Amino acid sequence: MNKSIESKSTEQSIIADSLQNYKIAFNVLENSSLIKNLKGKKLVLLGEQQHGDGATQALNSEIVMFLKKNGFNVLFFESNFYPTYRLNESLRNVQNIDFSVALNPFWAKSKETKELRQHIYQSAKTSDPFIVRGIDFQISTIFTQKKIHEDLVRYLKTIPSFEQYHYRHFWHSLKNGYGPVLYFNSKSSKMDKNREACLREIKLLIDLINSDFTSTNGEQQLYIRYLQNIYDFYYAKMFLKGDKYNAYRDSVMFENTIFQMEQFPDEKFVLWSANKHILNTSKFGKNLGYYLKNKFKDEMFTIMTTSYDGYSTNIATSNIQRNNPATSTTVEYFLKNNHSDASIFYTNDALKNKSSVMRFLGFNNLENFWFKEFDAFIFIPHMTPTHY
Repeated sequence: MNKSIESKSTEQSIIADSLQNYKIAFNVLENSSLIKNLKGKKLVLLGEQQHGDGATQALNSEIVMFLKKNGFNVLFFESNFYPTYRLNESLRNVQNIDFSVALNPFWAKSKETKELRQHIYQSAKTSDPFIVRGIDFQISTIFTQKKIHEDLVRYLKTIPSFEQYHYRHFWHSLKNGYGPVLYFNSKSSKMDKNREACLREIKLLIDLINSDFTSTNGEQQLYIRYLQNIYDFYYAKMFLKGDKYNAYRDSVMFENTIFQMEQFPDEKFVLWSANKHILNTSKFGKNLGYYLKNKFKDEMFTIMTTSYDGYSTNIATSNIQRNNPATSTTVEYFLKNNHSDASIFYTNDALKNKSSVMRFLGFNNLENFWFKEFDAFIFIPHMTPTHY
């Protein structure tokens, strides 16, 4: 081992040792100090390293159910805003529920989240239901363009001044299942005009609803927010790439979160998302967690997850992939020596001023002042694949 690697390893070992003073055994949630740390909190952000990590999904499900018992009655997922909104209506009416219509498959179909889904469904039959909402603007392939088209037409036909032929670009993209990309993907001046026309049409639909708007009408508020999500998604898919797309997406998720929190002013909330969306600072760009931290400050509590090694399911291909063991230059490398089970660690002022190498984002070794990014993190020694 050369001197620079040896020095870095020593630094991470010291950080790992100091963390032992801020560790709570995590085998029995009811005996943890989690609720003590959540006193006065309105919003808990709950992260995962990768969406195909079954071990984290199982543990997060347990945490969510534990928080529900302690007054956190609204659960936000990093799933599409509108179908999740409709899912909650079905839950309220105690209808047969297909979670995959609204939630991403790694939450809607996995064995690791099955108990949580059953808990959500059973609570709908009680006087203390678990409210489930989505915050993302991305339109999933499960909730089809056709269904979006049908639902919007049904609603807009109730507005006297609505004429469907005024929105031909937008309707054509929806009715034929093209979405924001396929119908507008050729590079030509005509397509540029079509893109601009489509976005202009969506804005006109928003203005149309606003012209008929009554502040007490919740359905009007919903459809304005819904169309704004569609506008933002189309705009981002047409014109933004990479980091710009991700930053725009996070800003919309923040708006969707606040919109729905305002509907439940007396409730407390849990938000389940990827680690990368809930970071508290702007080190990796302004994201959802950054916006929420600036708004809620000490009323928010962020819990992230990390692991030493393991396997996860690739959510795009469903293949199981191996995640290599953490190297000796990471905190996780030293944590695994003393932890065969999951443990939760809390931040402290001394650690906030220390730079460390950890694996919170996509299982990549990244150096950062990590302890400024969250209030606690869970170390899960070995990731396991999501099972369907």
